Amino acid sequence: MRKRIGGLGCLILLGLACRDDFRPGHSPQDLMAHGEPIAPSEGPAKAGDPGVISGRLTVLDTFAPSAQVQFGTVTLYRGDVAVAHAATDSRGEFLFLRTKDTGEYEIRVDSERFEGRRKFAFRSGQAARVDLVVHSKQGNTGPQK
Repeated sequence: MRKRIGGLGCLILLGLACRDDFRPGHSPQDLMAHGEPIAPSEGPAKAGDPGVISGRLTVLDTFAPSAQVQFGTVTLYRGDVAVAHAATDSRGEFLFLRTKDTGEYEIRVDSERFEGRRKFAFRSGQAARVDLVVHSKQGNTGPQK
């Protein structure tokens, strides 16, 4: 013989099954209402974050003041192997993300207009700032567009 569980019985069973899923007073809204800090969500990677190599490209010419290299391509090498490419922004800034291996690296720029390189040491789990001054190739000293 089967017994039927009434509406109240279903609510009790449902309440018992869900009792660990919801705890009043522990939602983000409740924590904020009581002045408790909420752990920040991870946003996009930025300069200074572990594993991020950041820097700025500037060009230095004999008869001109230094200027940022806008929208240039920067290549990250480990030994003679290119491991990543990045583009500079309007201020000449660049980022290489998720760099994991400790060791010697080199940043190189070799375009139709500019060339330069800089070696540096990188330690896993840390951040690095590597600024690079590049030079105009002969015959290409006009203003950058």
